[in-house]
Amino acid sequence: MSDTSQGDGWWQASDGKWYPPETHPDYTAPAPSTPPGPPPTSPPSAFPDPTAAMSTAPTGTATPLWKKPVFLAIAGVLVLAGAIAAFTLGSDDDDPSDTATTDASTTTTDEVDATTTTAADDATTTTAGTDTTTTVDDDTTTTGSGADDTTTTLAETTTTSGAGPGADTCTYAGLDDFEDIQLELVFTSPFDADLLVTMGLIGGDGIRFMTSNAYIEAASAGEQFRLEHDTIDELPAGVSPDDIECQVLEIESNDFGDPDPGPASGDTCVVNGVDSFGDIQVVITVANPFDETTDLSIDYALRDADGARRKTLFTTADVVAPGESVRVDADTVTDPIPGTDTDTLTCDILAIGDFGF
Repeated sequence: MSDTSQGDGWWQASDGKWYPPETHPDYTAPAPSTPPGPPPTSPPSAFPDPTAAMSTAPTGTATPLWKKPVFLAIAGVLVLAGAIAAFTLGSDDDDPSDTATTDASTTTTDEVDATTTTAADDATTTTAGTDTTTTVDDDTTTTGSGADDTTTTLAETTTTSGAGPGADTCTYAGLDDFEDIQLELVFTSPFDADLLVTMGLIGGDGIRFMTSNAYIEAASAGEQFRLEHDTIDELPAGVSPDDIECQVLEIESNDFGDPDPGPASGDTCVVNGVDSFGDIQVVITVANPFDETTDLSIDYALRDADGARRKTLFTTADVVAPGESVRVDADTVTDPIPGTDTDTLTCDILAIGDFGF
């Protein structure tokens, strides 16, 4: 209270004294004001905004934040760090050694051609700059466009599993008297072992409809084979014989246990013409290589004039003593081989096994 009014809103009571506005019985407090919202945010900056620092500095005679020594020191450090980083990046771009390395790499790519040749008649690949050309015979296929084009020249080839390109093939050869599919198989053995040759038959729709296996006894690495193979399967309904394609899928070793011994120097096999039924006859002479009396199983091959194995057959000799030699007149039960003169056929012993039980 006061003896005199102190400003707007002061009031005089019955005692003659002046009182502040908030003590009047009818005083109503003003509604609180809503503080302003925060200013819109912006992405952080690598350096503080001096203007922002100035706007938040207290009023009156206080020194603004951006004028304080600590702030000036921090800003100076940040500016110096930015200058050092810029200088370092500039130095990397201008480093003579880096430029030399890049130029050398470019020169190697643009000026050095590389030629790779894989065996006779196989693909030859030449790389010049970023362009690659592959050549196999005379048919050409080109993909891409522009400076980085790749041109590939291809010819018809046969994918094989054996000795070399085109060496391993199988061909559909028709049906036998029992309507079973017959194949002609030509391949080179990659192993000294019994073999399992897997073939696939593909129809006109490009889908494999049959897989057939041929088991070959006592093959030698590099030995040539030209065989007739009976699939013992009939032609499925809906498959046209004219559209059948045969592929050699795999040739693998099929050995189990120790192999049977091969022939001794005195063991022989001779073709002896054909019998009255037209079957090829052979005469085999072997000695028992085992240390006990036993029955012998004798694997032998018929070969054409080129030495390719055409048939793999076997016969037996009973109760042969150790070291004893026996002669066996064997009926191959095999007709003359198509395309081969029987007079030019040769016979050789492949292996002699212990057939006793």
